[in-house]
Amino acid sequence: RLEMMRVVVARALRAHALERARGDRSTKTVVVARALRRRSSAIEATPSASGGGGGGGWASGLRRAAGDERDDDDRDAYEDDGRASRSRASAREGRTSAGGFGEGGEEWRGRGDGDDGARRRRSRPTGDRARSRGRHDQRHGAQSYGRGGRRDDAREGARGRDREAAREDEAPKPVRAGHRRFYATCHPGLEDVVARELASPMINASDIVIGKSGVSFTGTQRVGYDANVWLRSAVRVLVELKRGYLDPYVSGTQSVYEFVKHAVPWEEVIPGGERGDGLKFGVETRLWDCSQITSSHAAKIRVKDAVCDALVDATGTRPSPPDNYAAADVPLYVTLYCDEIIMYRDMSGESLHRRGYRNAMHRASLSESAAAGMLSLAGWPDMLEEWQRDPAGSPPPVLIDPMCGSGTFLIEGALMAANVAPGLIRSETIGYAFERWPDHNPRTFEECLENARRIGAETRTAAPTPPVIIGNDIHPGAVTLAGQGSETARVAGMIDVFRNDCEMFNITASSAGAKIAPNAPKLVVTNPPWGKRIGAGEPAGRRRAG
Repeated sequence: RLEMMRVVVARALRAHALERARGDRSTKTVVVARALRRRSSAIEATPSASGGGGGGGWASGLRRAAGDERDDDDRDAYEDDGRASRSRASAREGRTSAGGFGEGGEEWRGRGDGDDGARRRRSRPTGDRARSRGRHDQRHGAQSYGRGGRRDDAREGARGRDREAAREDEAPKPVRAGHRRFYATCHPGLEDVVARELASPMINASDIVIGKSGVSFTGTQRVGYDANVWLRSAVRVLVELKRGYLDPYVSGTQSVYEFVKHAVPWEEVIPGGERGDGLKFGVETRLWDCSQITSSHAAKIRVKDAVCDALVDATGTRPSPPDNYAAADVPLYVTLYCDEIIMYRDMSGESLHRRGYRNAMHRASLSESAAAGMLSLAGWPDMLEEWQRDPAGSPPPVLIDPMCGSGTFLIEGALMAANVAPGLIRSETIGYAFERWPDHNPRTFEECLENARRIGAETRTAAPTPPVIIGNDIHPGAVTLAGQGSETARVAGMIDVFRNDCEMFNITASSAGAKIAPNAPKLVVTNPPWGKRIGAGEPAGRRRAG
């Protein structure tokens, strides 16, 4: 029985190799042949004297691994089959290593014509034909790895040419003198909302282009300050330092290192102190579809190395260790997409969703930036704009959140209604990363804040009555957080929050019901609880209805 198993295994391995040889002649065939040869070499105890230098064949290797001794006739028959299989694998390997041709100057091509799988020969090109092929390969950057490899290289070359054409089409417009290029990141799906905010008179950005999870724009330093103060739905504002393409003739991580090290005079961007109290920097990287580098973490390490080495070369002293990104004085944000690298300084530092009016967080609170974006998509700013055209002749709009939690929708809706810049409170509490930069202009930033205060005061003065904003929640702690947040945001007089079960809550019977005009436009928006908070996983009888 053991003898039969050995024979079956040996024949199966040979049949597998022959089937591969008769079928696809691409690089995959060579890989399979090499794997089978390695497997046979691994199980052989000693080289075979009669195996032609190839290890004695599949059957001989299996026999030696099992310690079996056969008669000479069986040994010769098995080793003949092994030599034939090895010769075919060697021919394939020779063709691959010699740029598509075997050592004997002939290329074997398995056509699979008919059941016999006949092989056809083609002589190796010599003289002018060889030189012509060499010039063609050199011109197109081709490297042949069997027929499949040449096809892959052709497709890669076409892809590269398409990528170069796309680069020319998508190249950004030159920035005007005195202007800078910025990028405002946001949650996916809120790009149009952020673009409208950037085009508003409060920011007045130029060259607005919607991208993926963000919007690019240009403007002066004042525009960058206004964007940080006025953007409601963005996550952070980045200002561009340098952009370019990775060197295709250098390895991926080394190309990143060389680009970053020579991108800008780092001793001016991150000045150091005499007593080690200089600015600290942090690095965040994003990477997609690059040809030479696939690890965002590896890119991040090389960016840090490049910045540190550049500072050592310029100043002679080692900078402070890179800090946490959000807490760093100079956060560096690096994107790599299709071999294009763009370096930014993050003006915001901490995410812009941190307005500064939260002293404590609800465990399932909604991001302030996401809440503002959802209100914009739901039409709340349009309702306010229509009402503000004639506040005396039209009823104020109504915003209702029946499961308000800590009141994120309510507070953001009130800030919109009062035209309060979301960055005003933050400037007094958390602050911005750009306030610690050497090129920061405190006077321009203070003018930006004063303008924001003036616009908000004018809006509130023009409206005789504020919009009606009503919230409700069953949890007493959430109601308390909503009240504290509205007070810190200075909109407590615009919001009424009640504690009831949303199924039993009657707005018209509440104290806020009298504020609602019969024909007032109303908007109901909420972030309802889900999962375990509403009894998911419990027996059906124990779940609360609704």
